[in-house]
Amino acid sequence: MNDLESQLKDVHLPAVPDWWPLSVFGYGFILFVLVVLICSGLYLMKKWLRGRARRKALKQINIYKNTPRVNNTKTIANLSILLRRVALAYYPRHEVAGLTGAAWLEFLDKTGETEIFTKEIGDLLLYAPYQKKADADYSELLNTIELWIQQRK
Repeated sequence: MNDLESQLKDVHLPAVPDWWPLSVFGYGFILFVLVVLICSGLYLMKKWLRGRARRKALKQINIYKNTPRVNNTKTIANLSILLRRVALAYYPRHEVAGLTGAAWLEFLDKTGETEIFTKEIGDLLLYAPYQKKADADYSELLNTIELWIQQRK
């Protein structure tokens, strides 16, 4: 038995394969992950940039809601300008820039899927900025504009 033990040799395991260089599938997987990360990053960046106008407009609406109502004509004029800027940010310029009067209100109703601008508060939006003093309460106009802006996605 002693003779047999001297003839036996220890089992040597093969060396652990290196992780580098990678196989073709490893490189393909890395490339796939990079493409997915770049595409999702670009998508998220585009989505964030697209919502920037909406976020700024909603901040401005909150400022108008929280400030005391001193000069209604100036505030309504500023709301009209804000509404026009948001529309220009989300719709093609040739569709929005030339709209005035009833056509502007119809555009707001069509894009907001409502009839409130043409039937209820649109006159306030159209005529109040040009009056010397508007005593109208524009809280409903403010809420409607806020809702219209929130719908822009």
